[in-house]
Amino acid sequence: MVIAAIILVAGGAGTALAMRSRQSEESVEAPPPRQVTTTIVKLSAISQAIVAQGYVESREVLPVFTQVGGEVVYSRDNLRPGTRVSRGDLLVSIDSSDVRSDVELAETELLRGLAGLLASLDTQDPMAIRPKWAAFHARLIAGTVPELPATESERERLVLSTYGVVESYLALERSGRTLSHHNVVAPFDGVILEGAVPEGVVVTPGQQIVTIIDPVNLEISVSVTQDELAYLQRSAGTEIAIRPTDRSEPTLTGTLDRTGGFTDRKTQTVSLYVRFENREEHLGFLPGTFAEVELAGDPIPAALLVPRGVINEDGTINTLDAGHLTKRSVDIRGYRGDRVIVTGAGLRDGMELVTTTIQIPIEGMRLTTESGVVGN
Repeated sequence: MVIAAIILVAGGAGTALAMRSRQSEESVEAPPPRQVTTTIVKLSAISQAIVAQGYVESREVLPVFTQVGGEVVYSRDNLRPGTRVSRGDLLVSIDSSDVRSDVELAETELLRGLAGLLASLDTQDPMAIRPKWAAFHARLIAGTVPELPATESERERLVLSTYGVVESYLALERSGRTLSHHNVVAPFDGVILEGAVPEGVVVTPGQQIVTIIDPVNLEISVSVTQDELAYLQRSAGTEIAIRPTDRSEPTLTGTLDRTGGFTDRKTQTVSLYVRFENREEHLGFLPGTFAEVELAGDPIPAALLVPRGVINEDGTINTLDAGHLTKRSVDIRGYRGDRVIVTGAGLRDGMELVTTTIQIPIEGMRLTTESGVVGN
């Protein structure tokens, strides 16, 4: 009897504990649904816009050096930076008094030699060479230095050397070439970037006196990633917009000119060079200014533009389906500022994209929006 009583007491205690456990489980409530914000998905063709910045540079920059030394007797506007010049304009003239004397002496010697040659040919001209040398003499008298007529025989060369014609001509050519070096002219239409050479200063041979740039034909270099470069290279045509960073000037258009030859090891980027024209010479695009470039290639079909924060670490996005979280895999195709272009087989129009950042998204977790709980 005592044993039976003990068994009954123990059984009753176990039953009571089991009932208490079930009551405790029933009293624990499920966690409340997480409140989130959503947006309705609308897929479309999206172009990947690559935005980068860089310095504007002229496509034609030329430092100009002197070939002779001496005192500057003429300087166009003292070669002040910003001075506009046209091709062939005289920039600087260097004193050439001594060289002019050499030119005059060489010319006198040549005329004297030609006069003696023509006089001898008046009496005897078995080679019939007088007409061509008379024509050469006439052009020289008229103020031009023509090319030396070709000699056709050794006998003719011997006659010319007797009167020193060839030697005098070569001396005139040398001195005339040196004289031309005293005048420095603009090699192309442009603007003086660096200079300032006033009249009266003395320059030396090989001295840089000015730098001229073309202010119309410009280029800008920007850095892009290898993925961005591959996207642009796959595109049939790349539209490029160039604008000042402060948006103070109209947007100009350009073309992709070339790419850098190597990848930067630290940044893993490649340099792109975009060429464009600033025909109106807007101040916001002058060489040396900072500008923004936007490059857009072929559109990506059935794509979605989402904030960077909605991409989970595992490369998925969160959607709201019947009140529960569903993770969907996506492919990142490019970037637009702080937003990401994604595509994916599981994306479709009308689904609800969760735009609230969830630190640990769990498949099937209950969600709610401001309108209330959608699922159970």
